[in-house]
Amino acid sequence: MQSLEKKALQNLSKENPDSVLILGGINDMLGGNSNDVIIKRLLDFGQACKLKKVKNVFISGITKSNRTDVENTRTLNKDLKAHCEREGFIFISQENLLVDRHLLTDGLHLNNSGLGLLASNFSYVISSFLGETRRILQIV
Repeated sequence: MQSLEKKALQNLSKENPDSVLILGGINDMLGGNSNDVIIKRLLDFGQACKLKKVKNVFISGITKSNRTDVENTRTLNKDLKAHCEREGFIFISQENLLVDRHLLTDGLHLNNSGLGLLASNFSYVISSFLGETRRILQIV
């Protein structure tokens, strides 16, 4: 497990949240990691959260970008969603974020419209699942 994940797990012990939101990073794709490696890393981290007594683990799909293959990102997210369903994690799709409308000119980072849509996706799924607002520790 990488140092960022280790630090986040230490924070879980201190914060003791009911729910955790894990943002799947495009940096893993840009770093040349295979879909299987990326999915395993996210699922392993989700399992580590469950071991820390986190009741609800939300895992965000990876957003598309101009720097990655859009079809590969769709395939990764489809596979990640299936794994989340098997593991009891809640998958949050980002499929409605569009490369040509929701990215900054760098083709990687979300613009204000994209950030608003991302937040709306999170809010909709989390509030639908929990039925109310609860304390959630976001792990980037």
